[in-house]
Amino acid sequence: MPELVIAAQLFNRTETRYVIDVEYHEHPALDLINAAKSRPLPSLVAARFLQDSIAMRTFSAIDDIFTRYYLDPNDIYPGLLAAGREGEQQRLIPLSFDPYLLVEKKSESTNSGMSTIRLDELAGYAAKVERDARGALVSLGFSPWWDQGFVTSLLLAHGAAFSSNPGWKPGSVPKIEDIRAWPLRWDDSGLQRGLDALMELSRSLPQQAELKAFNFSQGGQPGYQRVLAGSARLWPMKASDFFKLPQLVRSQLAYRYPTVNEHLVLSADSRFLGIPRNAPGRDAALFFARWLLSLEHQKQIWNLMQEQRLISSHFGPFDAFGSLMQANEALIPEFFPSYVQNRINAAVKSQGKYPAVPYPLPFFWEDFSRDCLESWIQDLPEFFVHSGTELKEEAVAKAMSAFKEGCAQYLGTMPDWMKASF
Repeated sequence: MPELVIAAQLFNRTETRYVIDVEYHEHPALDLINAAKSRPLPSLVAARFLQDSIAMRTFSAIDDIFTRYYLDPNDIYPGLLAAGREGEQQRLIPLSFDPYLLVEKKSESTNSGMSTIRLDELAGYAAKVERDARGALVSLGFSPWWDQGFVTSLLLAHGAAFSSNPGWKPGSVPKIEDIRAWPLRWDDSGLQRGLDALMELSRSLPQQAELKAFNFSQGGQPGYQRVLAGSARLWPMKASDFFKLPQLVRSQLAYRYPTVNEHLVLSADSRFLGIPRNAPGRDAALFFARWLLSLEHQKQIWNLMQEQRLISSHFGPFDAFGSLMQANEALIPEFFPSYVQNRINAAVKSQGKYPAVPYPLPFFWEDFSRDCLESWIQDLPEFFVHSGTELKEEAVAKAMSAFKEGCAQYLGTMPDWMKASF
């Protein structure tokens, strides 16, 4: 989280009791798991993938931030807090979450005031096809396959539950023939529900060959440009990516939050902070964590980022929506006026300010998703597009079988994160 450098600058400038020294790590969760072997423990860790069951073991309880340091848990979205809890103990404090949006051309939007959109409504957009006089495809309402991260998030939102196997010990070579011994686990029924949902979203799409030709004809244009040009009606984007678009572009776009079972569709980029067991400087870590989770201090960080002209490339102190409900309500509109058209709190109001529980993704998620999951997702349209109802179960079964085969091949290559655990 490079944005924390800005927070540390401000903290060190204004506080005299402690000094924060920020150190960047490419794979913080993996480094933390292996920290005892190679380097001293940090006092505080802020990163993605800390909820991983193996990484979670390395953190001490942090409940005293609520008692000794008077952080009010009611100020934080409860779903995010729940994700950092193990049993009765709070081990991680949420910093941010980054849901998916669906952007559309503002001038064509007839959904003023509609903050969310369900998947069955999205399926209707997938059926909106326009052709020229020769019959060539010139506009498509929506396709889930336009963004692999969105596909992954839909699978997670339906309960695919990709996570580390707590029974796997880092440093051991899994038996590829025994799926129960793999470092990775998932929920078959949840994965199937996600595949069923993707099947429904794909049912009305044109033939796969025509889709490929259509996408090729767009010349690699960014999705928002395709929306503005009229060749796409709805395009999935992470919220952080949308708010980093130039203001002139954002002023021409509207957006809604897709939902699954009335919860937001979260990306993999939820960020948490925690204090490792036996870490030095625990009091300093708690003091800084509490300082960071203050509306007043977050406002000062926003101002400093604006002074350093970083707002255009970073969406706030944590490059996503913050975990403090009031920060999203009070600070973002000041720096991103277009946000008032559809505030995140309006999208979760009916859920009791419960945007969803971020997924406890494995510490090796980036490597796994890049080297295994994404190639499988690329092949999914071949299974799904224009598979009739009678072929649905067969298509889903083939997709799940291909996933397991791909995982076995991937783990058999001894990926770098597995080698690093020895």
